[in-house]
Order: sequence, then C-alpha cells, then structure tokens
Amino acid sequence: RVSLVGGDTSSTAGPVVLTINMFGVVGNDRSLTRLGAEVGHRVLISGTVGDAALGLRRLLGVDQGGWGEDAAFLVNRHVCPSPRHVLGMALVDAAVARAAIDVSDGLLADMGRLCAASGVGADLDLEKIPLSPAARRWLGQGGVDAWRVLLTGGEDYELLFTVVPGAMDQIPAMAVNTDLALTEIGVITERKGVRILDRGKPLDIPMTGFKHF
Repeated sequence: RVSLVGGDTSSTAGPVVLTINMFGVVGNDRSLTRLGAEVGHRVLISGTVGDAALGLRRLLGVDQGGWGEDAAFLVNRHVCPSPRHVLGMALVDAAVARAAIDVSDGLLADMGRLCAASGVGADLDLEKIPLSPAARRWLGQGGVDAWRVLLTGGEDYELLFTVVPGAMDQIPAMAVNTDLALTEIGVITERKGVRILDRGKPLDIPMTGFKHF
C-alpha cells in the first residue's frame, strides 16, 4: 500500500496520459506572483469566467438538453483552454500589475488564494463579473446556485490580477494590444476574506473550488 499524493491527477477513458512539466528561471523584476496586492488596488480579470465549468457539465450530461448552439463553444472552452501568457508578459512589461494568479480552480477560490498570500481581502461586484453570451443564457435558468457554478467551477485559465488605481488608464490600450477583454470586477480590502456583492449586499456563496490537497 502506498499513498498517492499530487495535484496533477485526473481520470480518463483513454489508454495514454502524457504529463509535461517545464522549469525555468525568472529574474526578480520579471516575476508576477500572488504577493503584492494592497488595500485599494483594483481587481481585474481577463476574458470570461464559467465557460469551462459549463463545458464540463455538458460533457458529463449534468444538464439535459437546452444547450443548443452553445454546446460546442462551451465544450471547446473546457477541452481547449487558452492560457493568457501573452497578457502576463504584457503586464510585467508595463509594470501595472502588482499580484496575479490564473483562474484554474475557480474565481472565488483563486481570489482567496491571492488574498491569503498578500494578507488582504477583496470585494467583488457580481454585476461586473464578465460572462460569455452562452454563460448568460445558461444563467437565466437558475439563481444564486447557478452563480455558484460559474464562480467556483474553474479551468478557465484566465488571469486574475490587481492594479494600482493610478495605472488603470493603461488598461484599455493593453486590452486592445492583447485582443482580450480586461474587466475591473472589484477592489482589494483590509478586511480578510473574499465577498461577492450584489448591489452592495454580500451573497452567501460558499468559497469552494478545486483543492489539490
């Protein structure tokens, strides 16, 4: 008997599993980590969230019917994610971001991890969370629980990052240059923890997400 421990574990019906690990060295002035978020920083995210989680639900048959033409788009977002490495390099080059994390385990979970590393909290505005048209159509079928799926599903691989207020004027040009939507969704707070606010009122959405250990 042995203990199987690792974060890179999954299941598949296929006969082959390939795992590729890359290692490198990054200069001190070229690293963008979870550290560095400070009270008052704006919270931004690239692209849209929740699509990959819905694609997985479609593949698993969790929601029967009603997907229509959205099925192919959502499944593709799950099986063919687009890591935002170009945006990451642009943020470093412009020196506008102070902390960042990729949304692989869910927006709420990863926001919580960034905040924990920086010793801060965050208030996120529900109305500003960027959703694709497909996700919005699906959202219309439910209420708070539907939001829970979108905010905790993960595997979107969008970049979640914080920006000093004085550097926000650089974001529109960066969005154009990277061909990505960059949306301000909240603010870093002194109070610890992450809150989702709906018209200023906190929503009771569990801070769940994928946990490797």
